[in-house]
Order: sequence, then C-alpha cells, then structure tokens
Amino acid sequence: MRRLLTTALVLFTAACSRELSLPPPIPTTGSLSGNAVLEVPGTNQVQPAPGAVISVQGTNVHGVADSNGAFVVGPLPAGSYSLLLDLRAPGDKERQLEIDNILVVAGATKALGNFALRRNAQVRGRVLINGLPSGNAGITVFVPGTGFTTATADNGE
Repeated sequence: MRRLLTTALVLFTAACSRELSLPPPIPTTGSLSGNAVLEVPGTNQVQPAPGAVISVQGTNVHGVADSNGAFVVGPLPAGSYSLLLDLRAPGDKERQLEIDNILVVAGATKALGNFALRRNAQVRGRVLINGLPSGNAGITVFVPGTGFTTATADNGE
C-alpha cells in the first residue's frame, strides 16, 4: 500500500509540474534618435555634423553624433524632455540648438529627423526706461522667431 501511495504521489507530482515563467517586464524607458547636420551656405543642402554633443537637459544622459551625424540618446524614462545640441568645430564658432517638449514613449525609439546647427548670433544692446541709466533690471528681451529670451541687468544691458 505504501508503495502504491508513493507511486501515485510521484505520478501526480509529475503530471502537475510545469515550468512557471513570468511575463516580460513592461518597458518604462525609451530613446531618441536623429541626425545633427550643418546647412551648406547658399544651398538647400545639409552635411553631417560629426562630434555634435546631444544632451538631455536636467539629466546626465547624452550622446555624440557619429561620422554621419546620427545619434541615439537613452534610455530615458517616459516623459517630456528638452535637448541641447552643441558643436564646437575647430576654427568655427560654437553652434547650439535647443529643442523643447520632446516626448519619450516607453518601449520605443522616437526618430526625430534632422536638426540643423547654425552659427550662433549675439545680440547686444541696452534697454532704458525713460532714459534712466539704472533701475532697468528684469526687462525681458526676446528675439522674434526664436525661443531665445533673456532679462536685463540694472543698467539695462
């Protein structure tokens, strides 16, 4: 009888055993990809911007454009981010471009396309209220058609 119970228990255990596996984890991060390019002056063409550094603002995540200007940055938690593209080519002025509100989707690499890095401009001037040389702090100065803004110092600069 004991042998019969042992045999039955072994057969029951063998019939009930199956490999349990967990479902794959749900992705919580995604990536961004794109191309850093330079405009060819006087044409509608672009050329790769190898070595451009692509930084995700507010994080320590960054990437570097390869010889074709292509880049991938990530992994990043799903959410909205701002990118800063920066190129410091020898013998050329620094070129920067900031792109805001880029949405990262979990489990995906979002293709952003081409980002043209142009030569940075510098705007200089002085804002005076009623011609006074002081008391002009905090006036917002913006460049129309761009996202660039700044505030003046007390002397209006």
